Amino acid sequence: MGLYEMNYKQCIEYIELNSADTDAPESGLERCREYLQSSYAGDAVSGKTILSFEAGFAGSLAMAYLEQAMKLAGVKTVLFSPGELGEYRNRWRVHGKLLSQKSLCDTVETIKEYAEKEGISFSRRQMEFLVAEGVFAQSDAKVLLTDYAYKPEQMFDGWELLRDLEAPGIDYKVMKVNSKRQVVEFDTYKNIQLGTLGTEAIVGACRALAVRQRLSKQGIKLEEKHLHEAMEEAYVTAGFGKVSAKPLSVVDGAESGEQVQRLALDVDRYLSEKQIVLIWGATKETEIEEMLLVLCGKASCVITVAPPVRNRIPSFDLASQVMEQYPAVTAVDSLEEAKEIVSMILPKDGAVLVVGCSELLSAWMDII
Repeated sequence: MGLYEMNYKQCIEYIELNSADTDAPESGLERCREYLQSSYAGDAVSGKTILSFEAGFAGSLAMAYLEQAMKLAGVKTVLFSPGELGEYRNRWRVHGKLLSQKSLCDTVETIKEYAEKEGISFSRRQMEFLVAEGVFAQSDAKVLLTDYAYKPEQMFDGWELLRDLEAPGIDYKVMKVNSKRQVVEFDTYKNIQLGTLGTEAIVGACRALAVRQRLSKQGIKLEEKHLHEAMEEAYVTAGFGKVSAKPLSVVDGAESGEQVQRLALDVDRYLSEKQIVLIWGATKETEIEEMLLVLCGKASCVITVAPPVRNRIPSFDLASQVMEQYPAVTAVDSLEEAKEIVSMILPKDGAVLVVGCSELLSAWMDII
């Protein structure tokens, strides 16, 4: 701790200041990592394992399944998943619980003081990675679950690195599907019941199962029943996550042409018999043309809204682009207004599909 204690509001403001700095050099990140290693040398005991997944919705789900399974097995974990929805601190979880405001503030202040002293800056994502490492080093957790692409030379002394299997190598069978759950088979595992919908949930489950044997070699033993129980619970994620049942509401973070192709298949598989109202928010990074061609035709009507981020596209501007191909579109000023419209037009057996960045999806979750 430095000369003063940073409060939570100051901590978030400092992180926000770095949110637009996407070109921060990696050299500053490495220097700060070395500083943290020396600062936490007494805490960063050996015997810790970092399990690194490929970034994406499936990786986030695999980490969520493993986090819960390890909790059931009595293995303490730290999870860092930038794609998690809801409360900002939910992207860091310690032993299954939100990172405390005090822990976040203490770690961010340590990073801030070093950065100001050395005259370096970090992107928001770099800052969040450093927080995850600092929290893991100070905790008694045995495993850090993350989607950060670690390299062996970046490890703290005494830490081990495991990477998950690549998604293209996964072969599974879908045995049963409805709007509540799905049942799949993978390798020797039968009757895998998933409380989360979507193709990404299946791939994530398979990747979690595939890594089980490798974890055993690290002395981290998970019984099959732990993984089955973890997967039966519903996890809300940005990859076709069901956030309410009445009305059925699904959120998805698709923003690219590739992601929307997957989303279209999920809509056909899980919502084919339902009338869909699409709530869509886009940013300057969204591949709008590619998404327009695939997405809007799946809905009976489209409601556009501006996400609560700096690089948002105004709802009217997005609606104007949608209108060129799909006339059933309405631009609104807020998600609250979108919810009111949904309540008036959605049939009893219909579904709401909310698509956009994680900030938009989290805001929708707060409202409903």
